[in-house]
Amino acid sequence: MSRSNTKSLRRGRRVDRDFSTRPPNMSASYAALAAEHASSPQFSPLVPRAALQPLAIILLIAAFILSFAFSTLRPSTAATTRKGQQHGGSPSLAREVTLGGAASIAGGVGLVLAFCAIGANV
Repeated sequence: MSRSNTKSLRRGRRVDRDFSTRPPNMSASYAALAAEHASSPQFSPLVPRAALQPLAIILLIAAFILSFAFSTLRPSTAATTRKGQQHGGSPSLAREVTLGGAASIAGGVGLVLAFCAIGANV
């Protein structure tokens, strides 16, 4: 890069480069990648930025509700002991894993979306 290009980059101006002819110190594969990069479209996120805050709120509320449901699971069946006494059984493992996993995923994704909504891209 010449000195004039370096100075113009420091001032914040964009320097357009023509990659059709490569400088002698640039490999052919790098020149091909640089040309492809220059011609590729700009990045656009899958979720628009305006939708991040409502999605974060919805997912965090869902995480709160699922966590509450997980913490208050009722026993599924009454089990009997050897002496014939009944006591509350434990909730099924599938239900625990489902509620706990859904709460964790909703909380994690909701928190990431909340950070992205305020501009702290993670």
